[in-house]
Amino acid sequence: MVSHRVGVCRLTAGVCVLFLIAATTAFGAGKPAKLKSTPQGEPLHYYNGDMRVDVVLSLDEFVVAPPATKGVAPLAIKALIPSATTRSAGAPGDLHVKLAAPANNRAALEQQAKTLADAGYTVEPVLFDSSVRTPSDENRQTLTNQFSLKLKPGATIEQVSSTYGVSVVSEISFSPDTYIVQTTGKGLLGSLETANALYESGLVVFATPLIERKMSKRLVPND
Repeated sequence: MVSHRVGVCRLTAGVCVLFLIAATTAFGAGKPAKLKSTPQGEPLHYYNGDMRVDVVLSLDEFVVAPPATKGVAPLAIKALIPSATTRSAGAPGDLHVKLAAPANNRAALEQQAKTLADAGYTVEPVLFDSSVRTPSDENRQTLTNQFSLKLKPGATIEQVSSTYGVSVVSEISFSPDTYIVQTTGKGLLGSLETANALYESGLVVFATPLIERKMSKRLVPND
């Protein structure tokens, strides 16, 4: 029997994720407990402040939003990826797209995502914490194309924008030199990869992807 206590939030500048899981395992009749299925995917990581967070990229699903200029019914996705199934992802208009079988690798997943993106959909990859054993709506995470960053002294947002090809979405008024930035046309994992490269460059105090979870959201101060 497994019990969970979870507190989560959307990652934003100066905001971190509190993700505490307490689990106990019961054994019956002397038999070892069976391990449940792990997500089909590839290991990735990002940085939350100076802490590395290990996650798994799911290879058989996306969360998509239809083109803003016109309403597109779920059947349109079936026309693009005939074997896919769709259901509501929670937010109005957003859809969870499930592939009939996991893509062979990340490149194959990117190709499926490009098919949807070329039709006007906004496509977000699905991540799971590396500790997850049973994927579900409660532990599914979606990676947006934005991330937060805080510049180190001497670095400028113009330098970051030109070098890493990001655009400023907003400047955080309560935290000096802190911004929300956006990646465009950098692939399915562009925000995570760009944030990692920027953090590892030493130009910033932190560079953390904005990740959404299907849970009640609350803000947890970083300090």
